[in-house]
Formats: sequence, C-alpha cells, structure tokens
Amino acid sequence: MNTFGDPGCPIQPAGAFRDNIRLFIQECTDVEDYSIESMPVWCTLLVQDGKGIVIPLYTIEENVKFSDQPFCDQCRCSGWSHHYMSKRKYHIIIPMDTEWNKPLNSDVFDIQTHLLHGVIHCNGFGHLLCINGIEGGSKYVRGGEIMDLWDRICTNLHAR
Repeated sequence: MNTFGDPGCPIQPAGAFRDNIRLFIQECTDVEDYSIESMPVWCTLLVQDGKGIVIPLYTIEENVKFSDQPFCDQCRCSGWSHHYMSKRKYHIIIPMDTEWNKPLNSDVFDIQTHLLHGVIHCNGFGHLLCINGIEGGSKYVRGGEIMDLWDRICTNLHAR
C-alpha cells in the first residue's frame, strides 16, 4: 500500500487517464463475481507494509447510458451543472475495515464511512468524496496514508 501508485507501480502510464485506467484494470485487478446495478466491479488487493494487512481497493465503472444520474453532482455543485458527465466515470473505493470480506452493496455510492471514495471521469477530472482513517473509525489505516495513496493513484493514472 505504501508504494502502490509510485512511478511504474502498478503500471507504466502511457497516455491519457482513459487509457491508463483501462491498462490498470486489465493488468492490476480481478473482476468480482457480482456487479453493482449492472456496473462491473474489480478488486485490487493492497498489502500494508509491516502490518501484513490486506486491503481491498475496488474500481467500479459507471456508464452514463445506465446511470440514474447522467449529471455529476460534484460537478454541478462546482458550477458545471450544464455539462453531462463523460461517457464513463470510475469509483475508487476502499470500504470500512469491517466490510473488507463482504461484497459491496448496491448503496455503495451513498455510504460516507468508506476509508476512501473517489470518482474520476474518463476525461481525467475527478473528485475525492471521502477519506476516513483511524480518525474516522478505521482500526488499521491512518487518514494521511489514505490521502497519500489517493494522490499516488491520481498521479500514476494521470488524473487531473
């Protein structure tokens, strides 16, 4: 977990975010045997150095064709309400510790207790929706570690 997203780890980015996220999904994730409202779910297992803790990092692809919300609420709140979200957006989620061994629920996008929930549109623009570390109820991961991870993921995938 402490080196995930460093240059060349897990992927060597080759272009725009939309290309890099596809490469990441192809090379670094395992598809789950369920979906969230017909949206595919992938999982990457992160190991926290020194503690031997395995942390699931989920990637969920939301397609505007099948979305209940064709407009992005976060973009709307920042003045981009007249723009549709791009064709796809990707939710990057680490659930709360107690949920690590369970499938994600259909209300996964509405939960505020995730350790990490970020959304990145396929054009590379994204939003960090929540971080909850030890300060927010985690037994294993500090908020600063999660923020560093999010920053490295965005840098590695060329998000803006």
